[in-house]
Amino acid sequence: MQNENQLISLAKKVDPICAKDYAKAKGWEIIPTSKSYFLLKHKDFSLRQLKIPKESDSSDFTDALLDVAQRLADIENRPMVQVLEDLLEPNTDIIRHRLISRATESGCIPFEESIALMEGARKVLLSSACSIIEPRLHHPRLSKQQALQYVKACQFGQTEFGSFVLKVMCPLSVEDEQIDFSQTSNQPFGRRVTECILNSTNLLINAIDQDKEEDLLKENESSKILSSNFCQALMQMESSLEEAKIEISAKWSSRLLVVGNTPSRVTIAKRHFRQIEQIYSSLRNSQENEVSSIYVGTVEELKGDIGGDGRRSGTVIVRILSDDDVINASVDLDSDKYQTAINAHTAGKETQIKIKGIVKRFARSAKIVDMSEFDIIR
Repeated sequence: MQNENQLISLAKKVDPICAKDYAKAKGWEIIPTSKSYFLLKHKDFSLRQLKIPKESDSSDFTDALLDVAQRLADIENRPMVQVLEDLLEPNTDIIRHRLISRATESGCIPFEESIALMEGARKVLLSSACSIIEPRLHHPRLSKQQALQYVKACQFGQTEFGSFVLKVMCPLSVEDEQIDFSQTSNQPFGRRVTECILNSTNLLINAIDQDKEEDLLKENESSKILSSNFCQALMQMESSLEEAKIEISAKWSSRLLVVGNTPSRVTIAKRHFRQIEQIYSSLRNSQENEVSSIYVGTVEELKGDIGGDGRRSGTVIVRILSDDDVINASVDLDSDKYQTAINAHTAGKETQIKIKGIVKRFARSAKIVDMSEFDIIR
């Protein structure tokens, strides 16, 4: 009874236009008629037709939709409830981030793990959207307005049983973007983003498994489909649980065909993350990004040694603002600049310094090279 009530509840919410477009995307064709319903046929199922009322407030709408859903479920060989759910979300791709581990078989994970997974999933979406707008090896700031609007339009779906599954509902379009579902040469923005997520992850994993990371980096110099930000987002999703895997999968909108060989599922094993980190560093520190800039920060640690002249020189740890992130970075100083660092550190946390150089970012550290200025801000 509960299942029957659920089916009835879902059928009542279906938009008849969405039901018609879903059927057309599955190969059903409209039979012209002046009746109060859409009549559809399929070349592979000559003895079957679909009858969809044009108005949702008609007295037989719910029964008719249940009949349509049952026919589609029989043909597609899947549960009727799944067909109805697809009819309700026809303009949405669903990206699932699944954390697979013995420790998550109950569907629960440590709180900190869930936060990392959610933040990583958001950054995967945002970095992919930015790459669709402007392909780059590294995005200094993930702040493009269209990308931010798209991420804002996405929603978390109801969590699913089976390890731990984070479900993100990704609309095919944003704002007033018009979609022509009859052709696939000009994919809508949302579909390009979700395809980018699966294609980029697949490129990474295939290159690592085939020991072709260098080939990937060389090809990516021109295509720029893969960014350091995307790699960093995947790294953020890495679990500390033993032998944990991350599976990223897509259930594509039934209204729009997938172009090319975009995979629907990619699995990232524990062993992949070390190479992803190396690829991240290569992309992050590419020649394209090696620009000397001025940074403002504070001296956090003095790690130098006394030389033969009795003066200290060596490594200092500074905290600076870089690409909208506050990071700790190491910098090697001669004895004169090291004395400046000592003076700044002794004066207290409120004393700021100005540094000019190139910041090399790595997965878990950063280093300032080619430094030309290191002064206290007076």
